[in-house]
Amino acid sequence: TTAFFESQLQHCQLIPLWAGSPDVAVTTESLDWLASTLKIRPLAPSLLRQLQAKLTAVFGPDTDKFAVRSSAIDEDQRDHTFAGIHLTELGVPRGALPIAITRCWASALSKTAVEYRQAHGMSIQSIRVAVLIQPMLQPDSAGVGFTVNPLTNSRDELIIEAAWGLGEALVSSNIQPYFYKLANQPGYYPLMEQRAGNVSPPEGA
Repeated sequence: TTAFFESQLQHCQLIPLWAGSPDVAVTTESLDWLASTLKIRPLAPSLLRQLQAKLTAVFGPDTDKFAVRSSAIDEDQRDHTFAGIHLTELGVPRGALPIAITRCWASALSKTAVEYRQAHGMSIQSIRVAVLIQPMLQPDSAGVGFTVNPLTNSRDELIIEAAWGLGEALVSSNIQPYFYKLANQPGYYPLMEQRAGNVSPPEGA
């Protein structure tokens, strides 16, 4: 949660720099320094205990690989998105989760992320970061589905963009995905248009 993030800042006595004070201005450079600092500070012992207890309660003791994703509370809006700017860590072993969490926090305070905020008129003071922790899957294919056509705003069309394997390469814009346009007719969803991606399926798929 964002409260977990703020507790770590308080534990490391970094709150004045992060929020701004008469002595420390919030600038791109100071936040970039804060990002670098967060990555090398271990989690507060009380936070580490909370994390371990929550992991066991939610996922049980046997899940050992996770996906960790940054999520600033003002991340995705109508006129901006931080896709490819905030970090995602995949295949993280349980014991390395604290490292992945601090790296994801840091990505939201990095120079690239802060400059993106400034370019879109967003505040760089008191950036609040949550982190999503999910069991890691190994899919044959993955993608993104839109229940409204994002280019035309048509509610009569569904758009799917997909890739073989993990979807990370797709959302990071590193590949040309497979594209499908479907008519929004529940029960059938007839295919209206399709285009092949530029990555071939793995052998046997």
